Amino acid sequence: MTRFPKTWARPVAGAMALLLALTVATPLAAAEAPTPDPATAPVVAAAAPQTLAAAASAKVAAMNTNAALAPAQVAGGDDKPFFKSKKGVAAILLFVAGVGYTIYSAKEDRVSSPIR
Repeated sequence: MTRFPKTWARPVAGAMALLLALTVATPLAAAEAPTPDPATAPVVAAAAPQTLAAAASAKVAAMNTNAALAPAQVAGGDDKPFFKSKKGVAAILLFVAGVGYTIYSAKEDRVSSPIR
């Protein structure tokens, strides 16, 4: 068996290592938020709730529930199941085509080995 030098393997491996390093380093750098300066930080109201339960109930009371329901109301109205929609039919067709090609390529494989 002859081995050919893969001149493209090292640059691709280097690029993948750089991409992995950036993927790992970016969230770590974003997590290190700078601490605010006490002189320029906004003053926290003295009437802020002291317990977790009080803080949660105050936050829930201040929420606008109508704004949270607006996207559901806009997207509602279409009660058709996914596989009966155009996207669902396209997904089924792509799946069937992929499985069919897999079966065809397995039977028409040009590799002849003792295992097959």
